[in-house]
Amino acid sequence: MILCIFAYTCMLVVLWPATWMDPRGGMARNLAVLPALAMSWVLSERR
Repeated sequence: MILCIFAYTCMLVVLWPATWMDPRGGMARNLAVLPALAMSWVLSERR
């Protein structure tokens, strides 16, 4: 999932750089989701 979001974000930044300027934070939201997914992955490994 982390790789999918990272690839999707990179692809859109290259193809449509204006997506970063979205007032609702469409692409910037991915920056918050990536660390949350990483923490979820680390915490699930400990169980």
